Amino acid sequence: MPSAVAYCRMTFADGQPDEIVYQYANPAFYAQTGWPDVTGKSIYEVIPDVRRRDPEMLELYGQVVATGEARRFKRFNGALQKYFLISTYRPHPGHFISVFDDVTDSQKAEEGLVFSEQRFRAMIDATPVPCALNDDAGNVIFLNRAFQNLFGYTLDEIATLSDWWPRAYPDPAYRQWVAAQWQQRVEAAKVTQAEFQPLEVTIRCKSGESRIVSAAASMLGGGIEGIHLVTLYDVTERKRDELELQKSEVKLRKAMEISGFGSYVTDLATGRWESSRQLDAIFGIDENFVHDIPNWNTILHPDYREAALQHYLDVAREHREFRMDYEIVRPCDGVRRWVAANGELEYDGEGRPIRLIGTIQDIQERKQAEAELLKNQEALRHLNETLEARVTQRTQELVMALENAEVAKRVRGEFLAKMSHEIRTPMNAVLGMAYLALNGTSDPKLRDQIGKIHASGEHLLGIINDILDFSKIDAGKLALDSVDFDLEQLMRSVLAIEEGKIQAKGLSLSLDVDPALPRRIRGDALRLRQILINFTNNAIKFTAHGGIALRVSADAGVAQSVQEGLRLRFEVSDSGVGINPEQKARLFKPFEQADNSTTRKFGGTGLGLAISKQLATMMGGDVGCLSEPGRGSTFWFTARLQHATAAVPAPRPARSMAPATPVAETALAGVRILLVEDNEINKEVALAILEDVGAIVNVAEDGEQALQRLRDAAYDVVLMDVQMPVMDGLEATRRIRADASLMHNRVIAMTANAREEDANECLAAGMDDFVSKPFKPAQVYAMIAKWAADRRSR
Repeated sequence: MPSAVAYCRMTFADGQPDEIVYQYANPAFYAQTGWPDVTGKSIYEVIPDVRRRDPEMLELYGQVVATGEARRFKRFNGALQKYFLISTYRPHPGHFISVFDDVTDSQKAEEGLVFSEQRFRAMIDATPVPCALNDDAGNVIFLNRAFQNLFGYTLDEIATLSDWWPRAYPDPAYRQWVAAQWQQRVEAAKVTQAEFQPLEVTIRCKSGESRIVSAAASMLGGGIEGIHLVTLYDVTERKRDELELQKSEVKLRKAMEISGFGSYVTDLATGRWESSRQLDAIFGIDENFVHDIPNWNTILHPDYREAALQHYLDVAREHREFRMDYEIVRPCDGVRRWVAANGELEYDGEGRPIRLIGTIQDIQERKQAEAELLKNQEALRHLNETLEARVTQRTQELVMALENAEVAKRVRGEFLAKMSHEIRTPMNAVLGMAYLALNGTSDPKLRDQIGKIHASGEHLLGIINDILDFSKIDAGKLALDSVDFDLEQLMRSVLAIEEGKIQAKGLSLSLDVDPALPRRIRGDALRLRQILINFTNNAIKFTAHGGIALRVSADAGVAQSVQEGLRLRFEVSDSGVGINPEQKARLFKPFEQADNSTTRKFGGTGLGLAISKQLATMMGGDVGCLSEPGRGSTFWFTARLQHATAAVPAPRPARSMAPATPVAETALAGVRILLVEDNEINKEVALAILEDVGAIVNVAEDGEQALQRLRDAAYDVVLMDVQMPVMDGLEATRRIRADASLMHNRVIAMTANAREEDANECLAAGMDDFVSKPFKPAQVYAMIAKWAADRRSR
């Protein structure tokens, strides 16, 4: 409400108003008074010398509280030095609500301040309160802007409209009543020399809208004699709010009646209590019933009287709420019924309880239901026992299902690993033979055909790797490495790998590494590069014109510290076809692609992005895509990495971050190699690839033959397959390390087993390095060169 509202409690001493305690005040109250929060405070805390400043205030409010008759009056507040127009009424015993407005400006105008008429009119014109000046003959001689804005009439219109009065009050009877009321107040003010009692009237504006106003008048003095000041306060909204409040109170009473609630207020000093109609209906009493505590005890069932008294004493001592269920005996019919009583005590300034206010609800049906439940307690207990047995059985079934799921997951992982090995072995032969065929012919058509075979094999190998990675992540067996690496070198290694594809399509390529980032960081460089290569491959695949950009920076808005590490954001942007919102929703899900139709242009399993998301999550980050159809895409991921440590542990060779360094053809010339391989085609491929660069190669069919070859001659490097008949590569390596005459040999595992645990198993058996089939010749050349040099240096 725009008017100030205060809800207060009043106490009396010896029949006289003693104290006012504020219960609630609206925002307009604080705006008009400028006081801080008054809730729960006494009037003496807010205005310590209120008796001196406004000795009649408590008496005025006390009359309203004592008689229940609403009053409207104007008062001067000495503490605030303001005049207020006040309406007050009693909502229920011991309380009052005061609604008031600041009328200081109009009051001062009424008191006849001495200044010129011109200056006075300017002040009246500036006030937000609608005002009019009339002469003794009743003619309107001035209207301020607020008056004109409210009613829509100008001074000229009112002066020229002979029917303005009927327009403002269209109903003749109402118009006659307004005139009579107005004249009565004017005459009363003349006789008693008192202030003009405001008159609330409904006026129709020029627009046809009706407004309710509170009108007051006063004779001006101080050199402006013969002029009447009429002030109008628009109380339309306040009246509407009061009406809504009354409606809300009616609705509340109806709701309490429907829900079976009744209310009461008990004066503990007199022992009298007031009750709502609904409470009287619950108790079975009428208007002739004497509402006092002794008679209430006759309603309370004797079995609960002592407990109710003790509970009340505990509540009063501990200052807590009164809550109790008990039975009553209705005087009208002698019927016993259960009720739930809730109440709250009010206390005087010395902490003595003076009033109990609360509600009582009929809970007979609830109590009957509770009794019925108690009767069926045995059945419920039996049901609970049955349910517990079922839950136990179901739990056991779930445990068994979980165990079966774990077994199934392990079997699936082993199956995928075996299938991966079985596929990689012939793939090694396919790629190896394709490599040899490419190097052995200059026929353009033949080279093109063989190149396509080789590219298809590489593509199939990528699918196999994705499936293996996905199965390892799904089984929770993929572990991340933590090694120090050069951030910029990592990014450039991705560019080096993808440079050929980018150049072949005529695309531009750029790299942006935030210079504020540390050069060396710690994390799983291989998996970071795997995600970047996946994103870059996709960017190249879907971009026909323009370029590809790689970026890395600190993730904005995320804490970066030595303790918490670095959260970096990697991005791969392209100028390709873009992705629509529906397609974006399917990204990063297993076996899903932006285009899953049978007419799609680009291939793939849909595992690359899913693996990228899982890897980023394992590294404490996330993935996402920003894209618009026809305007390119930006695929990004974040990862939580650490600052580089002082001591840099060497990464396992099988997890090398950088691509293999090219080896000159003469680098392996004369290097003696023992190739331990049982597959005839893979043996042929390896022999051709190694002998092409001048290596001297001897062959063993299994681990037992390998041991004999090593005892017969010296070799620089042993290329050891793992799965072989007679004796596998792991057992052969363990025997090499156990034999003092053989333990100096450098052994490189070359196997189709590509899982992390396979690499760890090889290294645990004593092998020096690990390369999975199908292998790239350059990778094997570099690895042999490294370990051959190491062998000769010893």
